[in-house]
Amino acid sequence: MVSARVAVGAWCAALVVASVIPVSLLGSPAGPSVLPVSPTAPFHLIGYAVLGALAVDAIGPQRGAFVFAVVFAAGVGAGIEVLQSTIPWRTFAIADLAINTLGALVGVSIRAIRQTDG
Repeated sequence: MVSARVAVGAWCAALVVASVIPVSLLGSPAGPSVLPVSPTAPFHLIGYAVLGALAVDAIGPQRGAFVFAVVFAAGVGAGIEVLQSTIPWRTFAIADLAINTLGALVGVSIRAIRQTDG
């Protein structure tokens, strides 16, 4: 079985790769967006929820593990946003940081509930 830390590392690598792909390769919606958030917001939310949950498993049953997992996942998101600011076809977005952090909170919360249930 893959260790939890290897899973976290692999997921982080997948997030980095997905974050540097030119958005034009993913297809762009026709016309301006009518949503107040990016069309990629669901991917951010899910991606960082998974990272937060994996981080809880990697940290183990230590005091403060849930808080550390959220901070870790949000930090990865911040690092990726800084990386994107150096890539001509990508941009740094505060909204993405917020969605990443929300996703981490969701993933860690779900993991915490599952740990207390069984």
